[in-house]
Amino acid sequence: MARALIRDISCLFLPAFRCNYSSSTNNLPLSHQILTCINSQWLKKNKIKELYAVLITSDRVKIPFFGCKLLKFSSQFGDLRDALWVFHSIDFPNIVCVNNVIKAYAGSIFPLEGVRFYFETLKSGIFPNSYTFPPLLNCCAKEGSSRIGEMCHGQVIKNGFDGVVQIQSSLIHMYDCCGINEVALKVFDVMPERDLVSCSDGFVNDGDFSNIVYFNNAIKAYSGSILPLKGVRIYFEMLKSGVFPNSYTFPPLLNCCAKEGSSRIGEMCHGQVIKNGFDGVMHIQSSLINMYACCGVIDVALKVFDLMLERDVVSWNSICDGFVKVGNLRNAHNLFDSMPERNVVSWNIMMTGYLERLNPGYVLILCRQMIESGILGNDTTMVNVLAACGRSARWKEGASIHGFLVRRLWNLSLIMNTALIDMYSKCKKVEVARSIFDGLLQRNLVCWNSMILGHCLNGNPNDGLHLFEDMMYKMKLDSEAEGQRYVHVGGRHQVLPDEITYVGVICACTRAGLLEEGRFYFDQMENLFGIKPNFAHYWCMANLLASKGLVQEALATVKKVNEFVVDVSSESLLWASLFGSCRFQGDSSIAEQVAKTLIELEPQNTMCYALLLNIYAAAGRWEDADEVKELMYKREAGKVYGGSLVDLIEIVHNFRLGDGKEYAVEIAKLVIGGEAVDVQESKTESQT
Repeated sequence: MARALIRDISCLFLPAFRCNYSSSTNNLPLSHQILTCINSQWLKKNKIKELYAVLITSDRVKIPFFGCKLLKFSSQFGDLRDALWVFHSIDFPNIVCVNNVIKAYAGSIFPLEGVRFYFETLKSGIFPNSYTFPPLLNCCAKEGSSRIGEMCHGQVIKNGFDGVVQIQSSLIHMYDCCGINEVALKVFDVMPERDLVSCSDGFVNDGDFSNIVYFNNAIKAYSGSILPLKGVRIYFEMLKSGVFPNSYTFPPLLNCCAKEGSSRIGEMCHGQVIKNGFDGVMHIQSSLINMYACCGVIDVALKVFDLMLERDVVSWNSICDGFVKVGNLRNAHNLFDSMPERNVVSWNIMMTGYLERLNPGYVLILCRQMIESGILGNDTTMVNVLAACGRSARWKEGASIHGFLVRRLWNLSLIMNTALIDMYSKCKKVEVARSIFDGLLQRNLVCWNSMILGHCLNGNPNDGLHLFEDMMYKMKLDSEAEGQRYVHVGGRHQVLPDEITYVGVICACTRAGLLEEGRFYFDQMENLFGIKPNFAHYWCMANLLASKGLVQEALATVKKVNEFVVDVSSESLLWASLFGSCRFQGDSSIAEQVAKTLIELEPQNTMCYALLLNIYAAAGRWEDADEVKELMYKREAGKVYGGSLVDLIEIVHNFRLGDGKEYAVEIAKLVIGGEAVDVQESKTESQT
């Protein structure tokens, strides 16, 4: 059988191979020529289908040697179906066959099946070797499951391969992809003689590679950690040890600079790019654009973009995202319109930008345009659209998206479910949000916060407080199960409250009139969890004190804002204005004094004016509210977006406070294409 196969290969492939591959092979023995032909890139690229036909029709695929070759081809071409067929056709598959199948799974959309396949082969008596774990860990990395990754890490240790450097590099990559950078960095720190060793890489390119792979993975891990500057230090330590960078070194290195926000360090690394001759590599140029934009130096990012001889969609996305990061949506949209090609990332960048600039209506417009252009969204798209529906109180559209996801059997991740909870809560459908929350098997902090704040915003403060107690109880159980207290253990993230959690908790106490509980939680936040109170915490606490008639104590609490809160962020102001129903009762002078002080400190911050407008509106001081709007106009501080929306089929428009009825009617005429009807007049006619 083997001889017949060799004869077929000699007749079908060898003559063409001699002409196309290399004339030097003609002097080799025939057996060597055949083996060279089988292993050649020429055969893989040009004659792979013919080779499949020869092997399959003659049943010679059962021979382990040729079956393994076919498996190797299948895994490299990402053909999982053929790889599985070949594997099950081999009479006595060995570990080489298993490794190739796992590699095929790692390159497919079913990486978790690769892990299952590994454990099935263990039951059949096939034991792993050092080439088994790199593709297996790549399966875990692609799945993004730290639990499965830790289980496979245990297999590495159990089989005695934890000291193999290419497997350690795969572990770093896996933990980094699972978002557990601290464990990835621990693996890197314990690698012995990582600056002196080189070996064969079984998961990158089946060839020799230097230890630069380890450093690249370590720098990438630091770029996603809270210590990005250490990634830059590792790079320069790598240079001292005699290891030189490659084109995959600089994107994570520049990401470290971007996360650190230091243009000086970024320029130094840019110099390294030029020095090593990688300044013309397209994906590095895109990383440079992103780095300079994150450091606030958008003009340099634009220069890098203009100097690019060739641009792809990633380059366009990088510069567009750069302008979004610095808040220049006009230029970002102009670049977006100029793109020769757009992908889903391009649309997501613009949606995120308009969402951050408090224009959720235009997010929905962009979503419709994207669908009309034939591009389907991804998880990020759906999260942006659901957030836009929540902020504009369009629960019908949000529910339609939810139904679409269910009908399409979309894999609802934890992030997606959290977005649904947030959307339904903001649309005052808290019972629907709670049903989604109760059905979750796993919950993160954002999920808990969304539900606690949802109860608070919708007049259910006691339910919010009960939910917070449930969260604390679960945290205690998890900590006791791990044998430690309030810590991150073994790659599993403990759910610990943050500043947003306590904004909802203290506001819930204010709405429920629970003074002692509010004081207790305020002290717990600072003393137990070490969370520094921000403006929203002091604001809610002062509201609680004032509602109980403790005006002087409330005033003293408000004065602490200037003493303890150095930077009053827009996020804190947003939370303070969101909980607008928690007003000072009987006397708005304290709140007015604070808001005016904030306006003088930040005269261009729209949220400060929104806070004062909410105070005047709660007190019924409409003339004072008009004066605030006039002051905003004089100072060119922008306009405060209101919640008034016109439900139109094709478009959503956010009207602004102070735009006037005439402006709204003109916009409606423009959108509908006909005569708009005055809502107030039609309402009056219907009543008469």
